[in-house]
Amino acid sequence: MKHEFPEKFDMRANAVSKLSAEQAVLIVGHPMTDYRRVETVLQGVGMLPAQKTRQQGLEPTEISAHLLKRAGVVPDFSVKIEQVAPSPIWQILALDLFMGNSDAGFWGWSDPRCVYLLDYWHATDPAMHFIFVYDSLEHVLVRASAGRELSREAINKLISEWQSFYTALMHFYHRHRERCLLVHAEQACANPEAFDKALSSCLQRPLERDASTSVVSMALDLLEASLAASMVKEQHAWQCSYEELQSQADFPLSKGKATDSLAAWNGFSALTMQIRLHGEALSVAEEQVTQTQAQLEVVQGQKGEAESRLNKQQKEAELLLLQLHQVQEELEHHFLENGALKQEGNALKQSLAEAKATTETQVGALQRQLDETQASAKKAQSDLDAKIKVLAEAKDKLEQKVAALEQQVPQTTPQELQQENELLLLQLHQVQEELERYYLETQQLKQRVAMPQPKQSGPKHPGPHYGAAERVKRQLSYRLGAVMLTQAKSFTGWLGMPSALLREARQFKQDKSSSNTGKLPQLSQYADADEGERVKRHLSY
Repeated sequence: MKHEFPEKFDMRANAVSKLSAEQAVLIVGHPMTDYRRVETVLQGVGMLPAQKTRQQGLEPTEISAHLLKRAGVVPDFSVKIEQVAPSPIWQILALDLFMGNSDAGFWGWSDPRCVYLLDYWHATDPAMHFIFVYDSLEHVLVRASAGRELSREAINKLISEWQSFYTALMHFYHRHRERCLLVHAEQACANPEAFDKALSSCLQRPLERDASTSVVSMALDLLEASLAASMVKEQHAWQCSYEELQSQADFPLSKGKATDSLAAWNGFSALTMQIRLHGEALSVAEEQVTQTQAQLEVVQGQKGEAESRLNKQQKEAELLLLQLHQVQEELEHHFLENGALKQEGNALKQSLAEAKATTETQVGALQRQLDETQASAKKAQSDLDAKIKVLAEAKDKLEQKVAALEQQVPQTTPQELQQENELLLLQLHQVQEELERYYLETQQLKQRVAMPQPKQSGPKHPGPHYGAAERVKRQLSYRLGAVMLTQAKSFTGWLGMPSALLREARQFKQDKSSSNTGKLPQLSQYADADEGERVKRHLSY
């Protein structure tokens, strides 16, 4: 598969190389060699284990497995090993690994499968170094057997895998010797100081071994190794390959190491003594552990007491916090109640001012109307007096005329006398009707000036009612609301609120049964019904 923009990716890889450079180390050895002990020796001089990739979270060994799977390669060391060349796009995995370890300083990892990916890792970082680990042939046989019997076919297969593996390593080693170090596992573990010097020369950086993490060389089972050595002598080709590794190695196994029965016995005795010393140290450690457990039990007891006291204090704190919340809620309630009362008072003041202004306007209008009515009554009275005076004078004249006519009766004919009497009678009736009309007008004017209250003559024409506000306040809902507001002013009042409401309800029933008032009209029929509506807007109602 062809991928574009390889130059851009190489630029990013070079940027990572500037960060890591000589800090990355790859350890490769046959699975039957003791390459992991060499990794432990390197950790003693400050090499940190490789961290996972930053983006994908993969271990370095997982990267190798993924690349081999993509290339369709199943690791088989018994056949010729060819280098796998992944597409440039897969360099992103190496880039992600180096980015994840950019802060490590000096880091590395070990993986036998990387024998297929040496060129891949070599191209990833120009300053990356490789450490190739090999071991003595007898030790390879010992680890391959692992306590089980080996057949001739199994030994031949092991030899074939070993030769194919190290043929590929040596091919890469000769091409890139300046960045490779070929070491013997046993020699690196037995003489770590000399190994540090060789590694420092290869990496071109000083190395200091931490005494607290120095590697203690494990005692080899020399007896088993001496028996394996007799089997190795029969494999001439294997011996030739091993001798080639020894001759080309940067850190080979030193000559002259005893492998006979006496050396095996001496090694076994030293191992037995070391085991005995470790057993004594273990007994001392067990006593210390027992003492530590006793101290731990005491500390746990103290911890339990401290936790009980802490729980008690937490409960007290929760109780105080609950009381504080109750007080805060009560204060908020009073604050809201005071705000509502202030608003209600302001509304009452405004209503009172408006009512006062309206009343003053109505009083002024009524006063003007009264003055106009009194003036009209005075004028009508004067006109009536004048008319009465005129009528009285007319009556006097009529009486005088009647008297004169009576004196002239003998001189007048009966027919003329009758006509005159009818004319006088007609004039008298007219005067009487006019007097009655004036009398009625006068009485009406007097009633308008005096403005008397009409008397109640029956249920059909009832007069105006007053006291709507007091009637609303005598209702049960208003009385219960007033009791609730009074009780809510204190914490004890809240506790006694149910009993106070019950007493008020009983008192309302007694007042209702003791009152003898009949059926009252509706509040809308009261003259001051607006006062009743204002009381209904109170918080009590």
